[in-house]
Amino acid sequence: MTKFGFKITLIDAGTSANANINTEAMDVNLYQFAYVQILTASLNASDGVFKLQDSNDGTNWHDIAGVTVNVLSAAPSHIIRVTTPIVATYLRGVWTKNTVNAGTINVIVSLKK
Repeated sequence: MTKFGFKITLIDAGTSANANINTEAMDVNLYQFAYVQILTASLNASDGVFKLQDSNDGTNWHDIAGVTVNVLSAAPSHIIRVTTPIVATYLRGVWTKNTVNAGTINVIVSLKK
């Protein structure tokens, strides 16, 4: 079993899901792998999208291939595993609400060296 250690809350519990969100950048220079848990409540649509992006300078962001999930209103929890080693200095999360205009979202990232 792989244990993940350092945890970062990207989006606080109870944050409204009815707006697009770019989280603050997190410095992941000392870590290689990430495990992301997305928790939602009372979403009124199933077309919201959460993805991770990486950057070497904290300014120019790139989607990480295979690390995007469609957040379904019927499923209150979604998991993303970054299965390839992280080579960038920074990561951030991006929530795109699309037609979601009710409910809450919470995102927690666990990092592993």
